[in-house]
Amino acid sequence: MEKIFSEAVRRVRRERGLTLEALADRSGVSRAALSKIERGERTPSLANALKIAEALAVPLAELIGQSVEPVSVTRAGETQRMRQDDGGALREALLRPYHGTEMVKYTIPVGSHAGPFPAHESGTREAFVVMDGEIEIQSGDHVVTLATGDAAAVPVHCSHTIVNAGKVDEVYLLLIGRPR
Repeated sequence: MEKIFSEAVRRVRRERGLTLEALADRSGVSRAALSKIERGERTPSLANALKIAEALAVPLAELIGQSVEPVSVTRAGETQRMRQDDGGALREALLRPYHGTEMVKYTIPVGSHAGPFPAHESGTREAFVVMDGEIEIQSGDHVVTLATGDAAAVPVHCSHTIVNAGKVDEVYLLLIGRPR
């Protein structure tokens, strides 16, 4: 996955006419780290991979090699997995149903969190469906608590964090929809 990611970042950055400095400014990831990532000498953290994807205005799934096909099937065990630096949240890229959209499964251990994630492009919304446990979504002035079976759609044009607010490992599905 690292080679796919590094090559995709370089390709998309060049397609957008961005220098490493410009991408560093947009993403908050240092120029030196970006250079090492593009050369395949460094594996980005989940947080940095998401920052880079957002700065390039592409879904992370696209940078890790998931394509949009007429029929998309992701078998159990075939997901692209990334763990947050602190060993907490596990992100599994499930599908890209259509351009600008991705479906992700998150597992957050008790007492942990996912994020904080950088602001997405204006108009981007995330839809959450809690499969097991209880989460607290903190997005700007919005704080939403969801339990097993609950769903919510939240604007994410600002930094946001998802906290496991329950007593069991929390599992939720996330659909990220970006404006065209």
